[in-house]
Amino acid sequence: KAEGVSRYTYINENSLKSPLGSNGLLFLPYLQGERAPHWDAHAKGAFVGLTMKHTADDMKRAVFEGVAMNMGLIYNILKENISDKMPKKIIVTGGGANSPVVQQTLADLFEAQILLTDVSDIVGSLGAAVAAGYGVGIYKDMQQARKIMKITKTIDPIPENTARFREILPVFSEAYTALKGIFPKLTF
Repeated sequence: KAEGVSRYTYINENSLKSPLGSNGLLFLPYLQGERAPHWDAHAKGAFVGLTMKHTADDMKRAVFEGVAMNMGLIYNILKENISDKMPKKIIVTGGGANSPVVQQTLADLFEAQILLTDVSDIVGSLGAAVAAGYGVGIYKDMQQARKIMKITKTIDPIPENTARFREILPVFSEAYTALKGIFPKLTF
């Protein structure tokens, strides 16, 4: 692994030229069934709306957006139930945190600032260490993790993108519903 290059970066996003919405292409990211928000072990991954006009970049972007939009569905469920407590800043870590497309898409979908940290690739280990430290009394609370990490980048939502995702997200959700009865039949 080269210094500063995540092991999770598989696609050269500099060549990703598809616009927001992937030119009308959706990707349902249910490659191992789905836990939330659908709780459906039979759910399958699917490109919806694929035509001859779509490019490889459209397909790549649709994959990024599909993963982010599924998170957007979950976020909206939370928002409906605890709307007055939703954060305006969200720390994002892990593989998706390394993708500029995912970063911006999450900011736009959540209508919140996305914050990146210097511990994205080790956040699981950091969380386990802080939890252990709290468990044995070394730390008085779980806030120690915030003291250890440093915010390295902030991504702001783009209002035009947010408006566009408000149009796309219900269609994304409807695509799952339309295919729900098909998924269990795909076992040949």
